Formats: sequence, structure tokens, C-alpha cells
Amino acid sequence: MSNWILIGVALGSAGLAALIGIVLIPFLKKIHFGQTILEEGPKWHKSKQGTPIMGGFMFIISSIVAAALGYTIYCQTDYAYETLDNTVRLAACMIFSLLFSGIGFLDDYIKAVKKQNLGLNPKQKMIFQFILCAAFLAVLHNFGDTSTEINLMFFSFDVGILYYPIMILFMIYVSNAVNLTDGVDGLCGSITFITMLAFSLICTFMTLYDASIYAMAISGGCL
Repeated sequence: MSNWILIGVALGSAGLAALIGIVLIPFLKKIHFGQTILEEGPKWHKSKQGTPIMGGFMFIISSIVAAALGYTIYCQTDYAYETLDNTVRLAACMIFSLLFSGIGFLDDYIKAVKKQNLGLNPKQKMIFQFILCAAFLAVLHNFGDTSTEINLMFFSFDVGILYYPIMILFMIYVSNAVNLTDGVDGLCGSITFITMLAFSLICTFMTLYDASIYAMAISGGCL
């Protein structure tokens, strides 16, 4: 796959996220959808009171749009040998990304409406995450992705039926790792930016070009 496609996807996602932010951030301030600061925190942190939340819409929208356009262009080039399975996998990733962002939206919405730091409680989040992770694997399985191998790039091993609970726990782990990081301005975005660059490189190395394009779009959106 040509590097210019990945670069174009990243820059396009970054540009679109910035344009959305020009409209979204003032709107969130206008409707007073701001962060409520924990009472136990340091006093200087109180200055962060009212920082707009739900800014994730910027990179969520931009990454999906940029990835869809980039993948379409890629499929039209001579380098493309993507199959229906790969297209379904990318579509599933996008759809379930939106559904997972729905959990974050609900969490932030409760915070904004009730003017409190706590949105969904941990039990509620875990239930939603478990359902979505199980549904994601079920969709991939129904579309023919029945492999139970765990591929670590340089070696792989088959864990049989244990693959599904392991993957559910892994996805929940990664989701909450991001969620716990998202507490200091720019920390989650900068870490995700770097991680998605690495993920895109790994996917390209493994010829998973659909996933590589999506990872690069997320990286650009975070940038």
C-alpha cells in the first residue's frame, strides 16, 4: 500500500477534526457541557471547572470519515487486493467504535446534566463493555472470522474456545486503560496518537491494510 494514502488519511482526519472543533467547542461552552472537578483534587485544579466535555466527537467523526475515504481510494488502486471479509472487518470496527463512544457519551451526558464528576458507575460501564465486546466477536465470527489463533506478529498459538473470553477481557482491559488515562489535558490524546501510529505500522507489516488505514485515521484525529 502506498504511503501517501496513509499520510493523506492522517492529515485529512486531523484537518476535519480541527474544523469540527471550531464549531463544537464554542457550542459545548454555550450549552454549559463542562467538566465537574472532583472535590478531593488540588485547589489549583478547580480552574479546570467547566472545561468542555464530549470533545471526542471531533476525532470520532473525523477518523471514520477519513478512514472510509482512504479505504475507498485504496480499493481503487492497483495495490488493492482487499476482500469482502476485510471490508466487513473495517465496517465492524467503525460501527463498534461508534457504539463504544456511545458509552462515553452517556457517561459525559450524565455528568453534564447532573453537574457531578461521576457519570456511569463502574458496574454499568463493565456491563455495557462486555455486551459490546461479545457482540463484536459474534459479528466477526458470523462473517467467517472463525480463527482462534492469537497472533503476536513473530509467533502465534491456538487457544481454541478460550479465544473468546480472552479477547473479551483484553478489549475491556484496553478500553478501561484508555478511560483511566483520560483525566489530564492532552494525555490520552497524545498517548493514543503515538499508539495508533505504532498500530498502523504493525498492521501494515501484517498486511492488514484496512486496520492500518483506520489506525492512521484515529492517530490523525487525535493529533
